[in-house]
Amino acid sequence: MKLIRVTSLEEFPEADRALVLAVGAFDGLHLGHQAVIRDARTLAESENAQLAVLRFFPHPARFLRPEECPPLLCTEDQVEEGLDALGVDVHLRLPFTADLANLDAKDFLDSLTKTLPGLSGIVVGPNWRFGKEGRGDTVLLKAYAADGNFRVHISEGRNEGDSMISATRIRAAVSEGRL
Repeated sequence: MKLIRVTSLEEFPEADRALVLAVGAFDGLHLGHQAVIRDARTLAESENAQLAVLRFFPHPARFLRPEECPPLLCTEDQVEEGLDALGVDVHLRLPFTADLANLDAKDFLDSLTKTLPGLSGIVVGPNWRFGKEGRGDTVLLKAYAADGNFRVHISEGRNEGDSMISATRIRAAVSEGRL
């Protein structure tokens, strides 16, 4: 099956099975991002669920702090090729707008569960933040899900040495010429 891309929750294709969502920036699909998506795929397979990745475009930093926005690690075409290769069914690329930036963290989760009624699981990395001013975190996500809305898995990501692989680390290495 070819990767389907949608740009709003309302466009999300109806499915006759549950849905597991990997959520994150995923601007580079480095080994840490791949670990989150693979964990989501494992959960989806265990539940015979569809696998989707939720990303925001443009990168939230470009909207919130344009003067500090980091360069992206991959083009959108490269990200989509990577998502397809990782077995993702749907790429949900939500526009990052003022309305979304001002949405309370709980309201964001409410919108996901109301618009995606088959949502059975969310997988994120350990540092994932969401909602207005980044007030939502993995603790809030787990508390929200405890009401039986869906399962939550916090991926440990991947380490190189004793540090977690991250887009920030990769950008720093590239800027220092350590390819």
